[in-house]
Amino acid sequence: LCERGTFYKSHSIQENSDAYREEKESMIMLAARIFLERLEPPKSSDYDPPSGTEPDVEDKLDAVRDLSALLLLQSPSSEPQFSLNVTRVTPTFLSELSSAMARVHEEAVSSDANLLASAIRKFSSSLAHTLEPATSI
Repeated sequence: LCERGTFYKSHSIQENSDAYREEKESMIMLAARIFLERLEPPKSSDYDPPSGTEPDVEDKLDAVRDLSALLLLQSPSSEPQFSLNVTRVTPTFLSELSSAMARVHEEAVSSDANLLASAIRKFSSSLAHTLEPATSI
């Protein structure tokens, strides 16, 4: 880009840069961002959550279920299993997800939305279990 002799360097158009490769978003990432926005809408967005307290909690519960279905393998047993989808999200996104989960969990606990708080704890622990290598005792 050039404006009156000033040149701007943009990492977004340099396909060979490490930043571009790390932040390149797959369909898995884009879908996960949609669910994350439903879980914790940005203050500057035009997202209009359902009216009332319960529909908002239900929408957030649906977002946690959608994230779980996208990033974790669903199996008949209660043990979470490794999904290749979780390898297609960046560490930056996982950090955002972790922070959002902590904030929404805190809100859920303080507003007595126990079902939402429980769903967030279960999803977070299952995701952590699939991301961390098993350690032998």
